[in-house]
Amino acid sequence: MIKVPDNLYREWLVYAAPDGVKCIVIAGNGKTLVRDKSGYLLETAASLLPNGNPESKNTGTTVLQGVYNRASKIIYLVDLISWEDEMFIDCPAEHRLIAFLKKLEVYSILGETEDESQLQFRT
Repeated sequence: MIKVPDNLYREWLVYAAPDGVKCIVIAGNGKTLVRDKSGYLLETAASLLPNGNPESKNTGTTVLQGVYNRASKIIYLVDLISWEDEMFIDCPAEHRLIAFLKKLEVYSILGETEDESQLQFRT
């Protein structure tokens, strides 16, 4: 952004971007894939996302946007695209953010995991 819009403080949603590579997180078929914006596979591992590990029920595919920090192997989640096959891509940003934070809280996905082989997520 070169020029700050006049309505930035009233009509824009702004957040700090963590250091890393933009990525898409796809949880389905009992595993979780992390791909960069070109589609290159960055990670394949289990996660606490719905249907993101072999022990989870097949509840559909979850797709999230994030930033992957290779050094810490942490994915900073920034947006909700779909959750268990429910599409959010056409929803307003505020609606996606509220739904996203509620789902992360309900499923207890954020923070440290006991299994070091599982993907770690933050917001």
